Amino acid sequence: MPNKVNGLWWGRFASPPDNANNGVTALAIDRDNSSVGRLFLAEGSPEARYAYYGFRFNFEDDRLDAQANNPIELYPEIQYPTGYSVPNIINFEGNIREENSQLYLDGTWRSDVDTNGTFSLRKDFNFKNYEPDSKYENWSEYKSEILSSKLENSALVFRGVADNKYKLNTTFHRTGRNDLVRFLDEDLRRLHRYLSPQLPRTYDLDNATQLSSFLSLAQHHGHPTPLLDWTESPFIAAFFSFWSRKQNPKYTVTDRPSRDNYVRIFEFNRSNWSRIDFNSTVILHPEQQLWFYELPGFDNPRLLPQQSVVSFANIHDIEFEIKYIEQKSGNKILKIYDLNANMCDEALRELDLMGINEATMFPGIDGTCKNLARKYF
Repeated sequence: MPNKVNGLWWGRFASPPDNANNGVTALAIDRDNSSVGRLFLAEGSPEARYAYYGFRFNFEDDRLDAQANNPIELYPEIQYPTGYSVPNIINFEGNIREENSQLYLDGTWRSDVDTNGTFSLRKDFNFKNYEPDSKYENWSEYKSEILSSKLENSALVFRGVADNKYKLNTTFHRTGRNDLVRFLDEDLRRLHRYLSPQLPRTYDLDNATQLSSFLSLAQHHGHPTPLLDWTESPFIAAFFSFWSRKQNPKYTVTDRPSRDNYVRIFEFNRSNWSRIDFNSTVILHPEQQLWFYELPGFDNPRLLPQQSVVSFANIHDIEFEIKYIEQKSGNKILKIYDLNANMCDEALRELDLMGINEATMFPGIDGTCKNLARKYF
């Protein structure tokens, strides 16, 4: 599969000169598919129309020839004006170009209802590693400053990772998968079929609340999802940073470049961030999405002790999207803290005294055994 075309593409389409048909579009092509993908459209005229299409293409020498067909509308109840037709087939021709280390796909389209126009898409692949806002060599200094920040703003949520090279990417997107229709229709229903005999309740995946709870359950047990785990506690985030590093044998505090010797904690300010209810339509929306939710903890005893908050994202590079919004709004939304990994043992001892350890974060036999093994062996 050519790396250039695989991935997520975001952009707009129009029909000049009067822009009678225009809107936003997204193209999702999974790494394991060589000729098919999914096209998502949100047309702004005459009313907002959201739909997705199957997408079959041929890619050679930076040229893309494709056809989208069999549309599924997300809001079929919308009544359109007389004479307005939803295309069943859309043909595309385009070329990929590179500009300032960014890939673009530009071209023309024509539908079976006698509409045509142009499109321009940008590939979501700018995986820049951002420098931290603050770097700490001392655990006490981090404790003092982060506690002050949280007390001043209860809307802050945190995510801890074991290495300061790790980015904000969902487990779903890390696998090279991009098509969320395929994820909902195939992967999630397969998981539902396998897990249902083992769960004390039946989850209705067509119910928004139960769908979100099932996704969270899958996330906490290692199945790839388009969710990211956050916590309302900066100390729980620190625990997961240091504990995850201790669990991975590739990390040592010696004989490694200095940049690799830091864990990272992300701080997200939800104060000015929009909130909407979770549902499958949100998942399939053709614009870049990042939403935060506090989900019900059906069959998931970890949510409450971890003070869990989850975010849904349909984008690879979440940091890049946040930085873009920061530039547009002028508001600081994301802060990054790097903590020296040499403070790992000290931090875990103090967090244990706060009641933050394996036994409390992972209720059950496994968590208790892991906690006792770390403390006494």
